[in-house]
Amino acid sequence: MFQLSANRTIKLSIWDTAGQEKYRAINKNFYTGSNGVLICFDLTKPLEVEAIKSWVAEAKEHIGDECIIVMVGTKGDGAVDDATVKTLTKFAAENKLDFIQTSSLLGTNVYFAFESLIKTIDKQMEGRLGAENSFLTNGNLQRKDTDVSVSISGRCC
Repeated sequence: MFQLSANRTIKLSIWDTAGQEKYRAINKNFYTGSNGVLICFDLTKPLEVEAIKSWVAEAKEHIGDECIIVMVGTKGDGAVDDATVKTLTKFAAENKLDFIQTSSLLGTNVYFAFESLIKTIDKQMEGRLGAENSFLTNGNLQRKDTDVSVSISGRCC
């Protein structure tokens, strides 16, 4: 549960697609009904821009251009590859995406990554529906206090 405001609680449905190539064929099932995606990348490993583009394109293909994407750098407590951070930072800025560095080990920015995604989805929907009806779930416009689906994918762990 995520407390959006004093009278608005959001229940998340979280799917971890593991990001491994062998599972990519079934990933589309995880995107169904999703409103947003956290795409996770291991900050301790080298990363090519093409890999980022591929994951973003996959999310948009299965969810649509209205998909909210937050890029997450994981393992920020480890021996971080500076080139990976630079690549992710640049890509995020050029594509107007949030990029958040996290550490599950230390608990750094993990909550903030989800909070950023949820608040951005809610803001997008508020613009479409007005504040009193500001949440989309399962592809349908619904009243607030509903389930929200979030997919997590990338080369994590």
